[in-house]
Amino acid sequence: MQVQDCPWEIENIGKRTVQLNYAKDDIYNSEEVCNAVKGYQYLVAKVPAGNISCLLGLQGDGFKMIETQITYSKRIKDFDFNDRLLRMFKGKVSFKQAKNTEQLICILERMTPNMFSTDRIHLDPTFGPEVGLHRYRNWMTNEFKRGT
Repeated sequence: MQVQDCPWEIENIGKRTVQLNYAKDDIYNSEEVCNAVKGYQYLVAKVPAGNISCLLGLQGDGFKMIETQITYSKRIKDFDFNDRLLRMFKGKVSFKQAKNTEQLICILERMTPNMFSTDRIHLDPTFGPEVGLHRYRNWMTNEFKRGT
């Protein structure tokens, strides 16, 4: 298990956040988790599919399953819009790169609270859609400022 402090979430959701990252062959250790999360207000654990030891251990220690992620990534420079996997998402996903501040603002203004309805922050009753939207706007703005 890797322990990751998430200081950016203080700005995004107003809580000191820790993320526990598990590998597919990690074995759950309740004492290790209890020590790792001390002092944090929001706890996140990322567990690969099939690691039942960690899934059941986390549930036993009060964690709740809120979000499942399927990741598909491409380098923007090499982005092939005719990619076989991308065609599966055609009509469900749009891609727009903000090249200047005006374009970024236009994108941010078009974002709505329910755009991220499957995100853990949106789904968590502690936060909800408005906090989820705030979080994504911050994330996009920070990535734009970094040039990523």
